[in-house]
Amino acid sequence: KRCGLFLMGVLLVMSSCGDSKPPSFLSNPEISPNPNTSAPLVAFLECSTDEPSRVVLIVSDGKVEREIRLREDFATDHRLPVLGLVAGRAYSIRVRAVDLAGNWVEAESQLEYRTPSLPDDFPPIAVRASQPDRMEPGVTLLEVRRMRNKELYFFLAVNSRGEVIWYYRHKDSTRYLSILPNGNLLYLSNYNKVIEIRLTGEIVRQWHAAKHPNNGNPLDVSSESIPVNVETFHHEIIQVPSGNYMTLSTEMRTVNNFPKDPQNPKSQKVKANIIGDVVVEFQPDGKILNQWNLLDLLDPNRYGYDSAGPYWDGKGYGHVQGGTKDRDHANSLRYDQSDDSIIVSARHQDAVVKFSRQTGNLVWILGPHAGWAERWQPFLLRPLGFLEWPSHQHDARITQDGSLSMFDNGNYRTWPPEPKAPAREAYSRAVEFKVDEQARTVEQVWAYGGPGPEAFFSSFQGGTEFLPITGNVLITDGGRTSTEQGEFARIAEAGRVAGRIVEVTHSESPEIVFELFVEDLSAEKPFKWCIYRSHRLPSLYFP
Repeated sequence: KRCGLFLMGVLLVMSSCGDSKPPSFLSNPEISPNPNTSAPLVAFLECSTDEPSRVVLIVSDGKVEREIRLREDFATDHRLPVLGLVAGRAYSIRVRAVDLAGNWVEAESQLEYRTPSLPDDFPPIAVRASQPDRMEPGVTLLEVRRMRNKELYFFLAVNSRGEVIWYYRHKDSTRYLSILPNGNLLYLSNYNKVIEIRLTGEIVRQWHAAKHPNNGNPLDVSSESIPVNVETFHHEIIQVPSGNYMTLSTEMRTVNNFPKDPQNPKSQKVKANIIGDVVVEFQPDGKILNQWNLLDLLDPNRYGYDSAGPYWDGKGYGHVQGGTKDRDHANSLRYDQSDDSIIVSARHQDAVVKFSRQTGNLVWILGPHAGWAERWQPFLLRPLGFLEWPSHQHDARITQDGSLSMFDNGNYRTWPPEPKAPAREAYSRAVEFKVDEQARTVEQVWAYGGPGPEAFFSSFQGGTEFLPITGNVLITDGGRTSTEQGEFARIAEAGRVAGRIVEVTHSESPEIVFELFVEDLSAEKPFKWCIYRSHRLPSLYFP
């Protein structure tokens, strides 16, 4: 097969030598709406040419004209998705066909197309800053949710001006998005499914957690879904260089030493059902290759603020008598190919941990030293200079420079039995650390946010992404929680919840170059909107 493809390529190249004749359209191109209504801003272009060609569009909305090179191989019959058109806008489109020799022809008639407007219940987006010449090039992909009553779930993309150019809507819980090397999207749904989709909305593949408890009820899955023998999928799904997948799952264990009052480690010990996090590596066919249990990796007697929370009762374990406790609440997972290691953020431990993929052995723990038993003391990183430990952090990841970044939510900034910091004094940060594994030290090298007049606070969700071209940092300040009077609040007491995406320079005094809010500004009973994470892509035709 490879020889045949190679020969075809050679023949095409040979046939192009000395070719000065442009291709011809066999009929005038046509454009039509996406038949998949879950991604309504996508359009489809159809045309045929008399020789193998690629298609280029020159798109104009009357103010701006730009070129779109559709991603495809040379072909004679074309049915191609058109991506990146702004919602609710009329376009004039010229279509060109380019052959292998670079000869091109433009269709005689230009196309007219109007994209559909955004629905009334679409996330309320407001752009407060945009400096495209200082921003990382590309489009911003957001994971947005309307909370509680009448929950809504959207993946959406905006251009540098904050205009919506793509969105995907699903009726189920759809979060924890990952971008695959082939340009498809991978996400988790309902804590029991992994789904791969194209940007056109079609499902490519899906997997399900075959042991999901589902509150004691049968699990409703597609007959084409691939089973993976785990209880849940949650918070992260990534594809590693081998082509396998890594995700977070859970297990339940019953213990007799849970403190009746987790804020007081010396309080009476009681029986409790502990939900522990499990890192899972599985093949595309669903076969599990590796599992690492955080209940075995971390101190089993270390319980922090929120470790007694019933989070998992509402995610499938609601039938468990006596309820469950969310001890660690792992919320991010990264694979470091440089040394074949895995980095996990454990929110309720206020800790980020690294362990070896080959041995499963702990390498280091970054977080406050309070509460760790003697066995774990050698793994605690020693701070150098001024350093503020993370508190209830999200999205720990390795940057292109080898440092460790994360979104430090800053919920409590203390460890039991020390009292929590008041919510009105809370603040969040995007923060970067430099870890020296040989010396077992850690240094805080950069941060954005913190106390002061410009402080912000997201008591849940959030992320950071260091950008490769400009060096800027894209921050998901995703769960901004406040009272009706505008004071900082934790999620349980919040009357208002909003999300913000902010891009800042990676400098000593960071400057905002892009800022977007998803916020309901209604005076009474506003909807609560949040953003789990955001990503900057070179374009919707990436890769």
